[in-house]
Amino acid sequence: MIRQVVTDLVELVEGIDPARVFDLLVAVSEACTNAVEAHHRDGVGHAVAVRGVVDVDRVLVEVEDRAGGFTYPGEEGVPDAAGVPVEAGRGRGVPLMRALADHIEVQSSADGTKVKVTMYTG
Repeated sequence: MIRQVVTDLVELVEGIDPARVFDLLVAVSEACTNAVEAHHRDGVGHAVAVRGVVDVDRVLVEVEDRAGGFTYPGEEGVPDAAGVPVEAGRGRGVPLMRALADHIEVQSSADGTKVKVTMYTG
């Protein structure tokens, strides 16, 4: 469902390369998967909120959960997706989002996590 919503959102913006739409869909899907898994892990019954903002030069999608947060080392401390060992089984989400989107912002606390995924036009 979220992929259709993001596709509909992107159709409101001119100038986004269709190949990049797929990248945005994958990045947002990864953020949603992480949020749903956090709710399941922590037994939280709240909904995951997804908001989209269309501007003249970008599409911004925010995914917010109300599960327990996680420690995020910031841009410098996160390896690229290729740098995470296969046997780790987890930990590729944020690096993958970083590789696919133009900008990723992660805000995490004990109250939950908000991930902002930005794709610029042109």
